Amino acid sequence: MRDNFTESTKKRLAGRVNFRCSNPTCRKFTQKPDSSDTKKYTNLGEAAHIKAASSGGARYDTDMTAEERRSEENGIWLCKECAYIIDHEQEAFSVDTLLTWKRIAEQKAARESSMREDGIGEIINDIDVAIEKLGQFIKEEREKGLQYEFENYKKYSSTLTHEAYLEKRYLDEIEYNKIQTEYIIEISPIIQDVLIKCSHVFGESDADIVKIESDHIFESASVNRLCREEMWHTLQKLRTKLVMR
Repeated sequence: MRDNFTESTKKRLAGRVNFRCSNPTCRKFTQKPDSSDTKKYTNLGEAAHIKAASSGGARYDTDMTAEERRSEENGIWLCKECAYIIDHEQEAFSVDTLLTWKRIAEQKAARESSMREDGIGEIINDIDVAIEKLGQFIKEEREKGLQYEFENYKKYSSTLTHEAYLEKRYLDEIEYNKIQTEYIIEISPIIQDVLIKCSHVFGESDADIVKIESDHIFESASVNRLCREEMWHTLQKLRTKLVMR
């Protein structure tokens, strides 16, 4: 006996990912118009079980109830090809992997649904990526606790000789330079791309965007943590402005 999904569950699984395959390397649309009948469409997708619907299937879990097996939580929407692959190459597709696919696909669907023909939705999506990456960078930088100013001098001058302090400060600055290089290579280009796209939306006459591009914030963010935090807040404001546009 198979614990199959109901038709309503299948529709919800498909709808929550905008009828696209949840495999992040596939993302095919799973519906197309029927060329022979204007009232019909062809379904190219399938509601696949994350944990098998019956004994002997891929990722079968003996501890699950029948209700749990046919629940929406145990389903993922895929194109028919990907649905076949995950069940016949099950060692390569764990439960955690499929749950991650499902979560990411639903997040993408939510963003795609907010996009507009003017491209603002796509820019908002890019800003979200920039905000996330910059925020994570700032968080990791804080956690490292690098200090080069007066607080460090007080700490080291009381416990080290002057020569040892200079050596310690030099080593700290080497680590600090690594952080700056990482920011310039990995984070700065993402932010610059977002700012350029925003300038095209707002136009050169917009005082705020001109200030962002010409002011010290962007350039200084490559060498100053406080400016990086200011840039993070600036991106948040830009996002709000785009959403309201």
